[in-house]
Amino acid sequence: MPWWVYRRGTIHSPREMRYPRQVVTIYGLLHSVVVVSFLMSFDGMANLAARRGLYLGGNADAGGTQVDWTPMPQAPQADIFLHVRVVMSIVLGLGLTRLLNGTSRFVQHPGRQAVYLVHLGWVVWTVLLLVHFWWWEFWLAATPRWTFELYLFVVAYVVLLFLLCTLLYPDDLDGYAGYEDYFLSRRRWFFGLLAATFVFDFVDTLLKGPEHYAAFHGEYLVRLPVCLTLCGVAMITRNRWFHGSFVLASLAYEVSWIFRLFDWLTPG
Repeated sequence: MPWWVYRRGTIHSPREMRYPRQVVTIYGLLHSVVVVSFLMSFDGMANLAARRGLYLGGNADAGGTQVDWTPMPQAPQADIFLHVRVVMSIVLGLGLTRLLNGTSRFVQHPGRQAVYLVHLGWVVWTVLLLVHFWWWEFWLAATPRWTFELYLFVVAYVVLLFLLCTLLYPDDLDGYAGYEDYFLSRRRWFFGLLAATFVFDFVDTLLKGPEHYAAFHGEYLVRLPVCLTLCGVAMITRNRWFHGSFVLASLAYEVSWIFRLFDWLTPG
């Protein structure tokens, strides 16, 4: 990481105002994901290089071309999924930690910032979403064949959820009158990312196979267009009645969605 990002726990740079702490946090997260992904994918890259005739050691001819390579080990399906879950758990844990830490400030310093119920409602909804996400993604264990594209999609999904968490609790509220002013000012970003999560959820369901999608097909025909439309309206309007109604309806629907269709992972 560049020298100007961290020095003794603070940011020091000639252009400090151009690199707010939220950007630094995201930079650090992406840096960690890239490093972890590189380490976890090293065997795959070595295998690809060998297939393309690059010399990586082992038996080679006089010209340095690889002539004998060892293919990727055939791990059990459950082990492959556990391998992928490592990155998922890291990013998801960062998001959940941010939400819990941010909410605890209202208890630690009750008079410092006023509670905005719409904002707090979306915090509760997002915590529920993260817990639910970890629960339903266990179905990925049945994926017959993992590819890097599928792995990249899952990582992008959890990074999207983390960004949603960072928008709910910024590093500070400088320049805003409080959480209500902040939330309404950042509503286009928040509801834009929220709409993206519904799209990712739909694609995620498709990737689990036709039988899995068939179990939710009827609900998705209504859920996806309605949720995208409501997010679009929320990005435009500052109407407090609409935002209050939207978060209450979302909480009620999410609870219903979980207990109607995700109450079990395996037949009981």
